[in-house]
Amino acid sequence: MSGGDNKETFGGLAKRWLKNQLATHGDPQRSYRERQESDAIEERVKDKAQEDVGRALFDTLAPAGLKEKIAGLERANAEGARQREERRQAEHEAKPRAEVQLSLTGHITGQLSEAMPAVLNRPQEAGEALALELSPLDTVEIGGRPFQAFSFAIPGYGGAGQYDLSAIAQSDDMADWDPYWFQLVLDSGVEPFYWVPDFGRAVITVEPDERTIRVRMPMENAGSERVDVTATVVLP
Repeated sequence: MSGGDNKETFGGLAKRWLKNQLATHGDPQRSYRERQESDAIEERVKDKAQEDVGRALFDTLAPAGLKEKIAGLERANAEGARQREERRQAEHEAKPRAEVQLSLTGHITGQLSEAMPAVLNRPQEAGEALALELSPLDTVEIGGRPFQAFSFAIPGYGGAGQYDLSAIAQSDDMADWDPYWFQLVLDSGVEPFYWVPDFGRAVITVEPDERTIRVRMPMENAGSERVDVTATVVLP
């Protein structure tokens, strides 16, 4: 619908909603249909009211009762979002913590040492990957950039030892490799750094206790910024 029809559309919706609210008759089927239409109108008006021009027209043309209902829906949505974020944060805080030492050189230079919630996916069957994702509880920085997450994996994990990911990639068709395995996420909303074999040799060493993992990995982002990552992770 064109922008020139916005005023008529809002006025028509408001009039239909108000008419349904005021209607009194003994036809239950008609009452049910009108209630459904009123609910649909409320949702449509709410969607349109998100736009600045639409909001101005809505405030001008909508009946007070409809405004109150829309405001109630918005408050409920905001409360739902707040509760979801609280649950997400509580779940994150409940994750076991790994001790992480991370160093970057290259386009970004910096270090951090932090206890971080860890999500560790161990292989269920022989030949499967061990995958680890680390993200901080609070805002931390490395090289003047906000650190969001670091993840890596060991395809075909078989216990303690050294894993040359570049050599593994050459002997494997990489069809089962998850493209999100190897990522370094700094600024939120900015393309992450990632590793592929073309960027250079990457080596992960798992110590005999299988709790201490050492990572050396060159990574690049879509802007061709390159960092060399060195990390030591001690699992809980």
